[in-house]
Amino acid sequence: MKKFYLFLSFALLIAMSVCAQQTFRVQGVPRQLKAPIPKRVKAQNNGDAFEASKVRYYVGEGPNTSYLIVEWCDRKGAEKLVWGYRYSEANGEKMLKDIAAADPRFFLLVQDGTQYGTAIGGMGFDLNGNNVLGLEAEDGTKMAVNDNGLVATEGYGFDGITATDPTDHWYSGWYNGFWSYWVASSPTEELAFSNYGATGRQLSDGSVDYWYVSPLYEDDDNEFAPPSPYYFYLPAPDYGVAIPEKLTFNMADSCYVPEVLTAKGKRREESSSSR
Repeated sequence: MKKFYLFLSFALLIAMSVCAQQTFRVQGVPRQLKAPIPKRVKAQNNGDAFEASKVRYYVGEGPNTSYLIVEWCDRKGAEKLVWGYRYSEANGEKMLKDIAAADPRFFLLVQDGTQYGTAIGGMGFDLNGNNVLGLEAEDGTKMAVNDNGLVATEGYGFDGITATDPTDHWYSGWYNGFWSYWVASSPTEELAFSNYGATGRQLSDGSVDYWYVSPLYEDDDNEFAPPSPYYFYLPAPDYGVAIPEKLTFNMADSCYVPEVLTAKGKRREESSSSR
């Protein structure tokens, strides 16, 4: 009888472990996770919809319009940025890459050609507008951002990579946290966790793609900043930005970012010497 109770207890422990670890598809890839719906997105789904009419920066041309939201949750300010995207036909991957190619401050760490399409492992934004873009691996290897705003890697090697400029928005990860992907058919619709990656996501007119930094477990959510307001980002044509301490302009309701000055908005680091 004692052996029976021991066996029963062991079986219950296994069952509890299986229940705690559920299989979810992160960008299409099956992962064993405890709960991929942190409080941040739960709050987002409680009526925190944005007004599409406030979007100021649009990339691309075409009859359809979709929206990209990226939230870094790093407490650096202006951490939930919104872009508009115009197109005839596109998927989520194309929107991300087109915006990265057009916006000299937005850059991506990607792995192309997986069986699930392109994996998005890192996203960055040149928050101080100094045109210093680049990444560094844990072993010190420098990783250059190309003219299309991309850095390529392989083997889902997204963890432990840092930005050259630590003041910029940057996060990358796969095994120690990851970029979580949420979608909706309109700005007012509740976001849904995507079982597909950006490559498998077909955009439709009015659709929303929302990316944010996700911990592996909901209990780790406290390490990240609480939900932030939307920043309807608008770069000045042909210019980058600088950060004087006291010059700001309104980017969204009650939200402020640095004043735009006369720093040329070119992607390559050497361009900063020509200002």
